[in-house]
Amino acid sequence: MSLVYITEHNETIYDVDKAVEEKRRTKQYGYISQYKKAIFEELNKPDIIIDADGVLVYTDSKRHKHKSMGPPKLTIPKACEYKHPRPIRWRRTKDHVCPVPACRAPPVPRFNREDIVEIEREKKDYIQINIDKIPLLKRKVQLPMVSKTITGSTYMLVGAGVLPENVCSKRFGKVPKYLKKIRQDIIDHPICKKETETKQERERGIMRKGVYIGRRALTLEERIDILRGLRDRYKETLRVYMTSSVYTDTTSKKKRIGDLERELTTLENDLALFESTKCLYVEID
Repeated sequence: MSLVYITEHNETIYDVDKAVEEKRRTKQYGYISQYKKAIFEELNKPDIIIDADGVLVYTDSKRHKHKSMGPPKLTIPKACEYKHPRPIRWRRTKDHVCPVPACRAPPVPRFNREDIVEIEREKKDYIQINIDKIPLLKRKVQLPMVSKTITGSTYMLVGAGVLPENVCSKRFGKVPKYLKKIRQDIIDHPICKKETETKQERERGIMRKGVYIGRRALTLEERIDILRGLRDRYKETLRVYMTSSVYTDTTSKKKRIGDLERELTTLENDLALFESTKCLYVEID
C-alpha cells in the first residue's frame, strides 16, 4: 500500500492525481515541433481588425503574398455607408366618394331542389348495337410483307421503295426535264464530244494498214517473250507456294498463302489466254 504525504496545508490527493496524468500525457508525444506555438498564434489571429481611425482592415494572418494576390488595398466599408433604397410609401387619398345607386339590384333567388327539371334520356342497348354492326364491317387489307432473315423478321414493301408507286401519274417512268438538260450539257461539252468520237472510231474497227485505230496487233516475238516470262513467273510462284508452311496458325501465314493462290490463278488464266489466242491486240499509248 502506497502512502501520500501532504507537506502543505492547501494540497490534496486530487492535485497529485492531476500532476501524474499531465506527466503521462506529455510522454505520449514523441516529437513536438518548435513552431507549434507560433503556428497556433497565427491561426488564432483575427482576420479583420479595427484601425485607430475606426476603419475595418484585413490582416495578413490568413492572406499571404506567396499564396494569393496579397491583402486587399481597399478598406471594408461600414454598414452605415451602404446606400439602401428608400421604401415607397403609399397613401390613400380620401377624395374618392362611392356613388349612391339609384335602385338596388334584386336579390339572388335561393336554390330550391324542387325547381330542377329532370331530362328524360333515351335508353339504348349498346351491346346489341355493336352485335348488329360487326357483320357489316369491312375486313382490313393485309399489306404486303417480306421476310428478310431466317428467324422471320419482316418489313413492309409499301414504304421500302420496292413496289412501284404513283403508276397512274403522267410523269411515271419519264426522265425529268432538269436531268435531260444536264445530260445535254454534258454531251455538248467539247471534251465529251472528242471522247465520244474516238470511242465510235474504235468501235467501228476500221482497218488501216493492218492496224486498228487506237490499238495494234502483237508480233510473234512479243507473244513468245510474254509467254516465256509468264511460264517462268508461274514456276517460281508455284515453287514458293509448295515450299511454304503447312500450318496456317498466324494471320501473316494465311495472308501470304492467300496472295500466292490468287497470283497462281491469275497466271493460269493469262497463260490459257495467250496459248489459245493467236492474234492479240493492245492499246496504243
